[in-house]
Amino acid sequence: MVDASLRATVLWSLRKLTDEHGISICYITHNLATAYQVSDSILVLYRTHLAEAGGVEQVVTAPCHPYTQLLVSEIPRADTARGWLTQDEESRRDGLALSTAGCSLAERRPFAMPACLAAPPGVYRTEPRRAVACVHYKDYPTLPRRDPGAVLSI
Repeated sequence: MVDASLRATVLWSLRKLTDEHGISICYITHNLATAYQVSDSILVLYRTHLAEAGGVEQVVTAPCHPYTQLLVSEIPRADTARGWLTQDEESRRDGLALSTAGCSLAERRPFAMPACLAAPPGVYRTEPRRAVACVHYKDYPTLPRRDPGAVLSI
């Protein structure tokens, strides 16, 4: 945690290093806004599992995975009408029993389907250099789960 001025300086320095020297930086954060500023590509993880991967512009401006959509919706914006102190939604859904066998995010999704609880989702290539781990994309080509970062190099 650093103040806004120092954070801006650090982020500018990181971006300068990558641009001027062609080095790669693995930037691990919970802050999508700063990741957007310094990254070319992004891997979004939920409970150690890949949720979505792709170019940072694609993922942040048009998120496909429900968890990425949640993260993007939480990026602070200058909107005085927004309710900042709202209560979390109920994490359980009526009619669907919680299970650890399926998608790790299913228990938090109000629109989870039985397929979300049955088995972990595959990783699906939705477009070049973009992948989403969600059963809603099961009609797309499947990628191997053991190397989720490989989607970014193809």
